[in-house]
Amino acid sequence: MSAQALGLARTFLFVPADRPERHARALASGAGAAIVDLEDAVAPERKAAAREALPEVFAALPAA
Repeated sequence: MSAQALGLARTFLFVPADRPERHARALASGAGAAIVDLEDAVAPERKAAAREALPEVFAALPAA
């Protein structure tokens, strides 16, 4: 998403990084932007695993 498009977004949906089953649903929700939260929404003991898994999780999301 470009900076200009992000500036036009009216709604932001935050989804926990350690819940990959929710990422595609967040993208399909109609929100202006889906934010994968690596901090507040993830328990401290799960943060490292969530960060490591993110590239693979993103690669599995639909291109659209």
